[in-house]
Amino acid sequence: MDVNGHLANCFWVDARSRIAYKNSGEVVVFDPTYLTKKYKMPFVPFTGVNNHHQSILFGCALLWDETQDTFEWLLHT
Repeated sequence: MDVNGHLANCFWVDARSRIAYKNSGEVVVFDPTYLTKKYKMPFVPFTGVNNHHQSILFGCALLWDETQDTFEWLLHT
C-alpha cells in the first residue's frame, strides 16, 4: 500500500504454483514489459518449464512503477 492507502504493489502465488516451483523451479523467467491497459501498471509473470516441456506460471505481480526499490521488493517477496 502507498502512503494514501492505495494499492501500490501486489504479488500473487497459490499453493499449486508453489508446488510447481518446488518441482520445476530450476529456471525462472520474469518479464515486466507488459502494462495493464487501464492503470498502466507493469504486469510481471513468473514462468518456467516443467518436465513435460510445458510453460507453467509460478506467480505474478502488479507493480506501481519500475524502480530498483520496487524490483528488490518483488524479488524478496
